[in-house]
Amino acid sequence: MDLDQADDALALAKRTIRQEAYDSALEEAWWHFKAYLASEKLNKHKDAKDYLDQASKYLTEYEQDNHIQGMPTPIDQLFDTLAEPRSFGSVDYHLLKAEMALLQPEKEQESYTLALMAILFIMREHPHHLSVLRFLGELIVKEGPSVSANLVLNNLKECYTTIDDLHLMHRLQELRLLSETQAKPDMSSSTEPNVPTHESPTEQTVD
Repeated sequence: MDLDQADDALALAKRTIRQEAYDSALEEAWWHFKAYLASEKLNKHKDAKDYLDQASKYLTEYEQDNHIQGMPTPIDQLFDTLAEPRSFGSVDYHLLKAEMALLQPEKEQESYTLALMAILFIMREHPHHLSVLRFLGELIVKEGPSVSANLVLNNLKECYTTIDDLHLMHRLQELRLLSETQAKPDMSSSTEPNVPTHESPTEQTVD
């Protein structure tokens, strides 16, 4: 997101917040988080903190309204979430929760877990992706925390916004290759893998 895009994103978020053009506390949290990201990009740090505080407030309100307490499920029960009601396992909720957790280094493992959960919910919407599910399961079991939460989230956003099966598989394959590279660092070079990033959250809204 460049400065012009950030300016446009902030204007849209502020207009949406002012008009209260959302249907739930979760969507309200999303728009405040979008405003936070744009404000940070524009170096409006005081405004950004206020937006982040509001996003946290509305996310908490959503959790209380839906009786969500703590981590929705342990990482060793991730696949059990496929049987949970869609209203509880909202992709948007897990993605926003993961994004916010990532802002606090001590919560990176929580962010990583939530991001993986969101990917599983995305996959559940496309049950023909059995090979992708198996592939992702291998990544969870074999790589675990060696894959950074940031890397998972960047790939998650790509998965969430595409309907191209081949492209989706390619991105997940790239994630595994990068995780293997991280697990066995090349001591001769300090450069990190060139990972395409998507700095703003998906523009999809909560139904």
